This record gives sequence, structure tokens and C-alpha cells, in this order.
Amino acid sequence: MSTREKLPPDLYWASISWNGAVDNEAIIGFDRRAETFFCQAFEPAPEENADDETPRLWMFPSYRAYPTFDDLLQGLAEEGATLLSCELTDDVEKGHSDD
Repeated sequence: MSTREKLPPDLYWASISWNGAVDNEAIIGFDRRAETFFCQAFEPAPEENADDETPRLWMFPSYRAYPTFDDLLQGLAEEGATLLSCELTDDVEKGHSDD
């Protein structure tokens, strides 16, 4: 059972592997105005700078860059990242619509 805080709508906790590190507190979300999924992940900070939470993997390049979840997964793969797990609902996996 996860002890992480509940995120606002359209944001989901994820685990992502990238550059030999695993981030178990990455965020995947959907920005309704930009009509795109996005990903924000943090590499483990060096011991001397443990408070640094600057995003090292930030995938939100432009309007409708990743309109479906599958598009985001492809973008992650192109960056050499792998989604290990994510708290998603069925509607997010299928993509969003304003119907």
C-alpha cells in the first residue's frame, strides 16, 4: 500500500527507470489546456545537494506533443526511459477527450 500523498486530478504517481536510476516518485499527468500527457521525473540528488528536486527528465515539449498515453510511452522510450509502474485509471490509459 502506498503512503504517498494523493495527487490532484490528472496527475499520477509513477516509477521510471532512466540513465541507470529509478525514480519511484515521478509524476505522469495530462494537461487539458495543452491536450498532452507529460512526465516529470527526478534523478536521485547527490548527497551534498539532497534538497535539489530540479526535474532531470521533463517531457512536456509542446501543445498536443503526447495526445495519448501510448504517445507518451513512445516519447519516454525515445529518451531512453522506461515506465515501470503508474497509478492510472482506465480513462487515462485510453486518452482524454472533452466529449
